[in-house]
Amino acid sequence: RLLVALSSDGHWLQFSQVSPHLFAAFLRVLELDWMLDHDEWSAVPEFDDRERRLQLWEQMLTAVRSKTLAEWRELFDEEPDVWAEVFRRGDELLDHPQIVHDQRVICIDDPALGLVRQPGPLVTGAASGSGPSQPAPNLGSDKVTASWNDAPRKPSRTSAATRERDGAEPLAGVTVLELGTYYAAPFAGALLADYGARVIKVESLQGEPMRTIMGFPESGAAKSLQGKQSIALDLASDEGGAIVRQLAAGADIVMQSYRAGVAARLGVDAATLHAVNPGLVYVNSPGYGEGGPCGHRPAFAPTIGAGAGAGWRNVGPSVADSDQLDLEGVKEASLRLGMATQVGGNADGCSAVVVGSAMLAGLLGVRRNPSAAAGTTLATSMLTSMAHVLCEDCVDYEGRPPTPTADSQLYGLSADYRLYRAATGWVFLAAPSDHEWQRLANALEAIGVWGGLASDSRFADSASRSAHDDELAAKLEDIFAGRDAAEWESLLTAEGVGCVEVALEPFESLLLDESEDSYGKAAGLIAEVEHPALGIHPRLTALAHLSRSPTVLGRGCLLGEHTDQILAELGYGSDDIARLHAEGIVDG
Repeated sequence: RLLVALSSDGHWLQFSQVSPHLFAAFLRVLELDWMLDHDEWSAVPEFDDRERRLQLWEQMLTAVRSKTLAEWRELFDEEPDVWAEVFRRGDELLDHPQIVHDQRVICIDDPALGLVRQPGPLVTGAASGSGPSQPAPNLGSDKVTASWNDAPRKPSRTSAATRERDGAEPLAGVTVLELGTYYAAPFAGALLADYGARVIKVESLQGEPMRTIMGFPESGAAKSLQGKQSIALDLASDEGGAIVRQLAAGADIVMQSYRAGVAARLGVDAATLHAVNPGLVYVNSPGYGEGGPCGHRPAFAPTIGAGAGAGWRNVGPSVADSDQLDLEGVKEASLRLGMATQVGGNADGCSAVVVGSAMLAGLLGVRRNPSAAAGTTLATSMLTSMAHVLCEDCVDYEGRPPTPTADSQLYGLSADYRLYRAATGWVFLAAPSDHEWQRLANALEAIGVWGGLASDSRFADSASRSAHDDELAAKLEDIFAGRDAAEWESLLTAEGVGCVEVALEPFESLLLDESEDSYGKAAGLIAEVEHPALGIHPRLTALAHLSRSPTVLGRGCLLGEHTDQILAELGYGSDDIARLHAEGIVDG
């Protein structure tokens, strides 16, 4: 479903055919749809047999490699449910067709660097302008003269004083109506729910696809649905649409993340909902955009990560840039690239934080300036979010130095900032600045493992160390191999040197360790909740802890769990609710 494959002319492509109808369309264009009706292959891609999964993978890789990138792009135009992003690099995202269409690139005339081309605003609105027109100020060049203005503020349904006195959550009294699926935008609602917002998720009668994306029902959606209320209805029906408009009339924020055109077709676009609630903050947060060349495309974290450049940024030179790879070489590179799009800046998680911030910024703007609140519409996207995540790469000006890149083994960026094998285990050394390097040199000399290091001219400053990086790495490899990783951490951290033993188990294992002194519990990062289908399970605590306000650590909701409650709040009687159920308009 998340295939990474090579075209015949040497372009790496990331597909994300996650849902069943997307995967079926993918098989059609690969000319492998015969599997769907074949006795031995009809379970595709859910094979228990490892050998059968391997055969499928190899056939799919071979089919993708039978066409050039141009031929694939023609197929994408013919079949909108099949889509792949090319693995971009560096600042190539600034020329992405969707970024260009949405005018998400700005140029700043910097007095030191000249013309700088960079990502535009992270979130835009009807009256937000095109973004900054001046370069970043030099250190200390300005005096702080701005102050909070005295614009009238719309009173919150729960005032700050009341919240503090009663111990209420900071977003108590705020209602968010969520219209979206999967993770990137919906998880933003879960983040706000942790701070007391009431988040009502509108689900189709079939339910949020994340509920069934994992082998065990509900497990895939437990995180993105935590703290929310669910109403399940047929949004395409007249009465279903009317229910959503009633909900919007009483909401503070609406967040929608459908593909381009879907919200308007369903009658839940900004113009329609502002007609019933002019003070509503409406946040568009699709994968690509509200229109343009890619707005109608399916967007998932791996495709966005590849198209933005995160995949290649993470994988570095560990994948050969060659179209001469044999099938085994393609398979190895495919695994590396596939993992690289999902770790170290995952597009889903990063985008969720942006969407949550956009919702709060809109709410703050409305409450600080109610007279200008009518029709507030904000927009962001996964692709825009990743442009800012990758801002180190996505800035272009003449003479720009290359972005630091890991070595071919992905040990690190330089000899003084990388992994080293110890006598047992591994350590990560972080001593890139001159004063940090001096501490390391002094510490190593103090324990007698490298006399003269502090005075070696080859390593006297960062420029010298960079020029002799391979020599320094070889020296440090020999040194670190002499002691256990735990001992190195104890010795060097005591001297103020950044050096830690590398944990050999996944980070989740450290968080979810059930011992009383586990990292997750000691750091206050883990709490337990009881889910009606999953039972008692751990979940992460709120993204940030506030000094004077509590948080609400809710569980995931079941499909339509709150349908009847919400309908009753809207004024529907028991007979009407029963009729809506009987007619298949609502469920739960």
